[in-house]
Amino acid sequence: MMESVWNQLWGKILITVLFVFAVYSNVGMIIQNYHLHQQVDQSQAQVDQMNLRNQKLSLLISYYNSPSYQNVEARRRLGLKQPDETAYVVKGVDFPTASPNDSLESVVYKETSTPAVQVTISNFSQWLDYFKGKK
Repeated sequence: MMESVWNQLWGKILITVLFVFAVYSNVGMIIQNYHLHQQVDQSQAQVDQMNLRNQKLSLLISYYNSPSYQNVEARRRLGLKQPDETAYVVKGVDFPTASPNDSLESVVYKETSTPAVQVTISNFSQWLDYFKGKK
């Protein structure tokens, strides 16, 4: 009788240990899977940013190859004019010159950060701050 109780107890302990081991190994796999998904999401975000940058650069290349850009740059840098135009030089006027480091890409497609969120303070709070001497 005592022997059958011990056998049942050992059987329950064995089943409990196997159950705990199965849960422990599955939790480890779930955590590892979560971290892998985070890495995949970060990589996907980087790929999206690179694709957007490539699109911007391809637009810049097509703009640089356009006749309108070449015409504007020839006028600006070389002082060229069309045959039927008359160019006048105004003395005493200084035009700002662009530094060689300024590229159209940096001007047109400047990566801007998200604007800071302004916290609006209610009129009543502003008056309280004024009377308390905080402002």
